[in-house]
Amino acid sequence: LDIVIASPHAALKQEGENATNRLIKAIENPYVHIIGHPTGRLIKKRIGLEPDMIKIFDAATKNNTALELNAHSMRLDLRDFHVKSAILKGVKIAINTDAHRPDDFNQLKYGIATARRGWLSPKNCINCLTINQLNQWLNEKR
Repeated sequence: LDIVIASPHAALKQEGENATNRLIKAIENPYVHIIGHPTGRLIKKRIGLEPDMIKIFDAATKNNTALELNAHSMRLDLRDFHVKSAILKGVKIAINTDAHRPDDFNQLKYGIATARRGWLSPKNCINCLTINQLNQWLNEKR
C-alpha cells in the first residue's frame, strides 16, 4: 500500500493506559504512516479513548508517524489543543476529511479551522509536502 493509516475502531471504551499502549504499538509499526482519529470520538455520540496524549506524541515523533486531524464534523479528532501540543513535540499532522461520500470532502474546512486554532504550520502538515517530500517521508517508514 502507498500510505498505511491505522485507526481505532474497536474497544473504544478501553481504559487510558491500555489505549495508550495499543496506540503506541501501532505507532511503532514500521508500516504505519498515520494514526487515524486517535481517540475515536464521535461528537455527541461517543467520548472515545482517553490515552496519554503526551506519550502518544512522544512515540509519534520518535517513530516519524503522523497523527490524523480528522476534519469530519462528527469527529474533529484531534482537537485544537491536541494539535498545539503535538506540534510542540515535533509531530507531523495529516488533515483528512474522512470522506465516505463526495459531499464529505466539504468537511475539510473544519479540519483547517481546527488546525489553525492549534497553530499548525505547513512544515508540520503532511498535506503541505511536495510530492518529492511526501515520497521521501513515506519511504523513511519502510
